Amino acid sequence: MNAAVIGGAGRLGSAVIAELVRRNLFTEITLIDGQAELCTAEIQDLRDACANQPVRLHAATQVNFATQSDIIILAGGVSAQPNESRLELGRRNLTPFCRLLNELKEVGLKSSTVVIIATEPSELLTPLAASFLELPTGQVFGLGTMIDARRLRTSIAEKLSLTAKDISISAIGAHGEALVPLWSGATAGGAPLSSLKQWQGVMQSEVEASVKATDEMLLYGKGGAWLGPAAATADAACAVARDERVILPVSQSHDFRLPKYDLRRTTLALPTIVGQQGAGEVVEFKLWPREQSALVRAARNTQNDLKALAT
Repeated sequence: MNAAVIGGAGRLGSAVIAELVRRNLFTEITLIDGQAELCTAEIQDLRDACANQPVRLHAATQVNFATQSDIIILAGGVSAQPNESRLELGRRNLTPFCRLLNELKEVGLKSSTVVIIATEPSELLTPLAASFLELPTGQVFGLGTMIDARRLRTSIAEKLSLTAKDISISAIGAHGEALVPLWSGATAGGAPLSSLKQWQGVMQSEVEASVKATDEMLLYGKGGAWLGPAAATADAACAVARDERVILPVSQSHDFRLPKYDLRRTTLALPTIVGQQGAGEVVEFKLWPREQSALVRAARNTQNDLKALAT
């Protein structure tokens, strides 16, 4: 199986490739980036770092090198600035993203190719990509709230002096302020979080505030986030490459009604079974009333952003 990472010479793209190689997911990976000199240098550095891994790494500046890829990861675009809204970020990434989609459509992709959108905001750009590329339903999906779910686990684990592996919690909605953590299903070591004596009610709001502030903290502290998002991207790629059929909070275009979530035609991140054919069935968990209300509110705001982005 082979993959292509477009926008791969940036911090996120190169971190994604390193993570894919570490997990031994592909026999060939192509880094595609329009900056030829940087692209060549980055791939050489990655080759040196991954010299003991059974994978061939290639550098290219044109998207036609992605036409036979089984999985394509779109990792280009600018990062969010302090206090920037999802709509504002979407507007800054819109023109280069549309240009890339046009190029991919012109060269043509295999009908079985799965495209993963790592460029933010995924809830706004994923439906655009699905519309442009005209691949079968589910074969174009965005990372949604996968990084948020990771951050929730690590933050809860820190509070309880546990490891993140001990924590299970999903996050739906959209990255940032529209995030809806599913506390109703959160567990630690298999036990409901609310049943633990050391878990105090105030910790929930502290964890949420911490997770929502992480992007800004990383932006000021080190110039942005790329290692965590790269790991989340690799989780999604792994689910496809190994046909894991795991439930991940990814975003895709839903034209049908989701009765338990009281949603219709949404692009929010929802618990979705991800496997070889991309994003499949949405798993409709029973939510607490406040989670349901927050999700509907997030859907309304996202729909407004999509309309504004189109004007």
